[in-house]
Amino acid sequence: MILKIYPDFFEKTENSIKNFKNERIYWKDSLYDIFRLSYLDKLYREKKFEMPKLTKEQILKCSTFFEHVERWLEYKFQIAKSFYLNPTLGHKKTVKADADLVIDSTLYEIKTVLYPEKYI
Repeated sequence: MILKIYPDFFEKTENSIKNFKNERIYWKDSLYDIFRLSYLDKLYREKKFEMPKLTKEQILKCSTFFEHVERWLEYKFQIAKSFYLNPTLGHKKTVKADADLVIDSTLYEIKTVLYPEKYI
């Protein structure tokens, strides 16, 4: 079904994964790729497939927001005594969770929404 609607979906998704892991590609260049990858989770969890459709205005808002996040992270990483990216917490046989980021003794769980101004 996916291939009928979006014949190049798998190829573009594979490129998105490669771009995401490539340190030489600036995050702004792969912002849409990151958004595309978030839809794989929706496909897995909800068995719903819908491709994201972002307007240029929405991409600009995301870019502006992520510039603030980037500056904040640079500052936190410079002053941090310790940090862990995507640590697994708990015990693998009982309760297990993936966190997004731990800086010193603070856990940061990052969530995204399509219209962030509604949640401010």
